[in-house]
Amino acid sequence: MPLTYWMAAYALVFFGQNKMSYLRGHLGFLDRLLECAYCCGFWAGWAVWFASWFIEGDPVFAAVPQAGMPGLALAGTAWAFSSATFCYAVEVLLKHLEGEAE
Repeated sequence: MPLTYWMAAYALVFFGQNKMSYLRGHLGFLDRLLECAYCCGFWAGWAVWFASWFIEGDPVFAAVPQAGMPGLALAGTAWAFSSATFCYAVEVLLKHLEGEAE
């Protein structure tokens, strides 16, 4: 099931970077964020993590040992970073396949 949520996070990143051009040019911070798949993946990971909580009743990575709220925050943070890594890896792979790798 995590793969489905990672793919959903990447879909959010792709949509934000490529289809929401009206967001660009207003805030320098937002422009820099939208240029970075890792950064967008982190925030998309948080969004998907919260969405998974509502969809399944338990958030993704809920199996991470928890001690109340601190453990839940740890699970969400771990998920956000894993999502960022997945989104960056997919972005690099796709750029390589398209011949745009640096």
